[in-house]
Amino acid sequence: MIPEEASFELEPMNEEESSERELQARRIYNSRPKLSAGTEWVSSSDTVFDGTYRHLHRAAKDKARQD
Repeated sequence: MIPEEASFELEPMNEEESSERELQARRIYNSRPKLSAGTEWVSSSDTVFDGTYRHLHRAAKDKARQD
């Protein structure tokens, strides 16, 4: 849920943050077949979905518990 009035201001990413984000996006893209294996489904509007981000979220939660 997104509030009507945001209590923060958006700022452009600096070059280092932008580069890191691009690298992360490329890694996710290249790993997507492995991350989504066995989790693909098609909606009633013929849109293909998969569990890539669900797997990433679970991995992040597991890592946070370990730290």
